[in-house]
Amino acid sequence: MIREFKLSNIEQCIKLIKNVNKGIYKDRFYPIDEEGIQKRLIKRHEQSDVKVLLYFDNNEVTGVLELLIDNDEKYLQILVIFVDGDVTNKLDKYFGYIKNEYSAYKLHYVLSDYNTNYISYMEKLHAKSDGYETMINIKYDNFIGEDSSNVIEMSKEHHNEFIQMHNKMYPGAFWTGELLLKEDSRFEKYVILENEKLVGYSITSNLGRTEEEIYFVHSYTLKQKEELINKSLINAFKRADSVQLLLDIYEAKDIDNYKKIGFKEKEIIITYLLDSI
Repeated sequence: MIREFKLSNIEQCIKLIKNVNKGIYKDRFYPIDEEGIQKRLIKRHEQSDVKVLLYFDNNEVTGVLELLIDNDEKYLQILVIFVDGDVTNKLDKYFGYIKNEYSAYKLHYVLSDYNTNYISYMEKLHAKSDGYETMINIKYDNFIGEDSSNVIEMSKEHHNEFIQMHNKMYPGAFWTGELLLKEDSRFEKYVILENEKLVGYSITSNLGRTEEEIYFVHSYTLKQKEELINKSLINAFKRADSVQLLLDIYEAKDIDNYKKIGFKEKEIIITYLLDSI
């Protein structure tokens, strides 16, 4: 049986998560200490856009799933899954519940390369993926790059060109060009121009976190890309200790260029998409 989390379930959840969060079932960022787990569960419980769904076997919690929900965009993201026992059976029940509650919503699920059981399950569902991607990050003290006067903040006059370029480059992305502009305060946006035409841009999170992320960076030359990244890092480091960037299978071939700036390899991940749950 699947039910929503209540504070009275917190001790059972902590026990389950401490036992399960290891090996091939380890979550990328989930806290491992009891206090951290408790704070995370309470925080998610209080969020209006997240549901914590518990799986019960004879009144015992044997599954925890955090689900991010955007009803306006009909979008879901599985933030974390912990299950004990028959993993496939419980995932079947979880996905059946989600499908029943959120029919026709898109769903994303990001996994580490070592989460082999969950990866096999998403493959069984024929979920889409762009393959394995390399997450790199850089700390303030390791940053070597220089500022560039060629990169400027995005303004309204660039919006139409940006939307066209971004939606063409990332046709399946949740963060469309229009949505990135709508959620203005959540992002820093920079562009690079040639003959007054937009030829590249970068989008960096602005969420007040100790580690921010460059979500998108696109340009037609490697030099322009480096200039965009450098500008994004200089400004992100005014508020964050580190910045991460995701490289697809093609970009990962140029990882040595990123290391020259000061980036280091962090992890390998894979993102799955179900167009309609």
